[in-house]
Amino acid sequence: MSEQDPVLIRLERSNIYQQLVRKATAEGEGVMAGLLDLVFKAGRYCFDKSKTIIRYMPEFTLHDEEHIFQVLLIMEKLIPERTLNFLSAPELLLLILTALFHDIGMAPDEN
Repeated sequence: MSEQDPVLIRLERSNIYQQLVRKATAEGEGVMAGLLDLVFKAGRYCFDKSKTIIRYMPEFTLHDEEHIFQVLLIMEKLIPERTLNFLSAPELLLLILTALFHDIGMAPDEN
């Protein structure tokens, strides 16, 4: 059995992501596959790119791959479950992408 991707593991732990899966599934198979693929690719990009922040700018507080998923967790704690249930798939997608990309401007180009 192959090891599951760490990005996917962290996403699947997220209540916001789980709600996105439910909403996207209700929209249909094509929508679901497209949204979840987009989230995974964005997560993978940010997960890898965020490692350059600590490598090249160690004077900053920890802005690594763990940090982006902690931001998503904090968002989940701030949004009441009832409100989360009312959000649409695009709104949930934007919340996740916001958590993933919020510090990406700090990640320098490795060249």
